[in-house]
Amino acid sequence: MPYIRKPEPPSEPTRERIIKTASAQILLKGIKNTSLAEIAKAIKISKGTLYYHFRSKENLIEEIARANFEQISARIKEELSKHTVKKGRDAVSIVLEALTVERKNAKIVHLIFLEILHGNRKLGMKVLKIYQEMKKNIYEALLPFCKEPIDAARLTAIIVALAEGANLGNMLGMNEVNTSDAVKYLKV
Repeated sequence: MPYIRKPEPPSEPTRERIIKTASAQILLKGIKNTSLAEIAKAIKISKGTLYYHFRSKENLIEEIARANFEQISARIKEELSKHTVKKGRDAVSIVLEALTVERKNAKIVHLIFLEILHGNRKLGMKVLKIYQEMKKNIYEALLPFCKEPIDAARLTAIIVALAEGANLGNMLGMNEVNTSDAVKYLKV
């Protein structure tokens, strides 16, 4: 009797594959046009398996937002620890770069924000908490470079707003922002 090999299990855990596939589907079709059934089919799992990991589409989108914001926070911490940062301007440049470097993440975040703006209040409240946590991480990363905590809070708000505007402009093909040039105009 011939030996039949079992297929190799996927290299990524199912939950991460679902998030990655859902993100790709959302980038292609948008949130409203992406169904859980299509996501399950794309990664060759049953809808039941998908529902085991995520109770609803809203829950999945919340986790996509969390993964994106956590990735940004981790990138900021990693970059700040890698470089010898002597000036606040260098720290600001690193934070701004981390917020604008990954275009796919920026587009997904904007699609999630659009979903919230179109009336998904429940998702909005959940994503807002995750977003605030990312801003808190940025604030804490900038705090050592500021004279007063209020300065770090204001700088965080300015950087996040600048990054959001730059990301939106880049998605629309309206501008390319060089973060080191933008930082020159901030007094840090």
